[in-house]
Amino acid sequence: MVLYSGPIEESYHLEDFDCCYCISQLEAGCVYTGDVNLNEVDIDIIYKKYWKYVGTIQIPHHGSKHSFIIKPFKSRDYICPVSYSNKNSFDHPSINVLSQLNAEYCCVKHITENIDTTYIQNIHH
Repeated sequence: MVLYSGPIEESYHLEDFDCCYCISQLEAGCVYTGDVNLNEVDIDIIYKKYWKYVGTIQIPHHGSKHSFIIKPFKSRDYICPVSYSNKNSFDHPSINVLSQLNAEYCCVKHITENIDTTYIQNIHH
């Protein structure tokens, strides 16, 4: 399942003081990707009506390289939460995925079972 959560008009903004840059006030929306395979689902087309509001995209399938393509992340400084277990045998997240996101200046948020890895977005009207 893929889900968009965010504004449908231009009157919201996002506060995220953990990232090293500011994002546009319009970009308060988030695309949650769950375990979707981005090689099979084109989120650019699905959410094209709302894309200008998106500032956060969850990395699908715990950062698996098999479910990831860089296309939706190109040329935008997205905040990218990736959730995974510290002790997994799947090498999640993939260093290849993290390197590609870094090359696009995305702000990757590592979310694990550790309490200090919580990520919260505050969206204000």
